[in-house]
Amino acid sequence: MQFPKSQNDKQGKPSAGKLPPGPKGTAIYNLLRYIRHPDKFFARGLKQYGPNFTARFAGLGTFVFLGDPLAIRDVFRGDPEVLRTGEANAFVANIMGENSILTLDGEEHACQRKSMTPPFHGGYVYEHFNLIYDTICQEIEQWQTGVPIKLEDIFRNVTLQIILRMLFGMSSEKEIANLAGSVKRIMELYAHPLAFLSPLVPRWMPHPRKIAALQSSIDKILLKLIKKRRQEGRSDKNNDDLLTTLVSTCHADGSP
Repeated sequence: MQFPKSQNDKQGKPSAGKLPPGPKGTAIYNLLRYIRHPDKFFARGLKQYGPNFTARFAGLGTFVFLGDPLAIRDVFRGDPEVLRTGEANAFVANIMGENSILTLDGEEHACQRKSMTPPFHGGYVYEHFNLIYDTICQEIEQWQTGVPIKLEDIFRNVTLQIILRMLFGMSSEKEIANLAGSVKRIMELYAHPLAFLSPLVPRWMPHPRKIAALQSSIDKILLKLIKKRRQEGRSDKNNDDLLTTLVSTCHADGSP
């Protein structure tokens, strides 16, 4: 792993073997600061230590936050057996699942990625240009002159609407609204800084009731869609969504 601008490098080229500097406070103090004000935590780190800095969090270990393009490039080009993305994403396992491509490493990750990548090609997106265009227009039509809007919420809503239509082939506005509502609520819960602590919660402990209920409602809808696509397969010409492609995809050994 390499990081830019060591004291001995006047040209600012990456130097290997050392973690960048960071807050000297205790691990519990750093954790509490992050949970209370994550934005201020990163702003202070950037101001005091530069784009790359290291912080220790109680119970979670040592984290290196990278903002320099060279360092970020090195991570993406690094050895996946050393830079294990699945371990770093452990805190999202509760929402994404332990078998998600985001939480896997090594051979398991490579196998999942190889099976899932082919359907996600640029041509498919282009074929659904009208769907994307219409969804955006529908959202814009709801805007009112002189009424402020929050673009983050707008973009998230539009993206979710497009995903539900393109990925799952959903056309029922009621079904889309039900699933989108559950997904948005669960995303809001996991966007809270306290969600960062999920790896500290023992696996045997049940999720909070609100999260468990949302996950159950989402699973119920998706499993119903998956079952329907498996029964219909590609025989139904109206099924041109990515879900149909994914449920018919096989691993290299022929297993579904």
